[in-house]
Amino acid sequence: MLRDRPNGRQTNFSRGDLVRAREHLDTVWNDWLNRLVQALRAETGGVVPAQRPAGAGGWELLAARLTRLCGELREAYSVEGFDTRRAVDLLDEVVRCGADFGHVHSHERERPAGRDAYRAALSGELAVASALAAWAAPVVPVGAARLSEALGWDPARRVDAAALAPPPAGTVLTLPDGPVFGS
Repeated sequence: MLRDRPNGRQTNFSRGDLVRAREHLDTVWNDWLNRLVQALRAETGGVVPAQRPAGAGGWELLAARLTRLCGELREAYSVEGFDTRRAVDLLDEVVRCGADFGHVHSHERERPAGRDAYRAALSGELAVASALAAWAAPVVPVGAARLSEALGWDPARRVDAAALAPPPAGTVLTLPDGPVFGS
């Protein structure tokens, strides 16, 4: 619903708008998180891998892009620049970046020497999920708190680039079986 909220004027929304917003969270945000959860369960039993975020030619670029998105989110959440529609668009971009990164690096699991690279990519996706948990809190507080709890983070983390880090290696994740956002 915040996705379509115009700035500077009051609007109403319908039940259909609410249904569409929940469907979007489920088919985009939760779908990526579910794929990540399944991959972590299959690869590590749901434990944060020791490998630091990496991805052949991709992690540094992704981290820089997400750091810029965080700056834009901070502006969208600020008193002067408050813009929920922009914030939701930026959060969608964060989710797309995480999902794309996971997809691009998923083949590493099948390579004979790719186990470490695959786990490093999973760690990168966990870093993106951790950032999403902190950065989404102002607009989807319940889902952000659920994700923070699943990852072992304090749900009151700031919207800053420091949130772009995976949980500590060895952390046993309490990964949900159901939807995180929009339920």
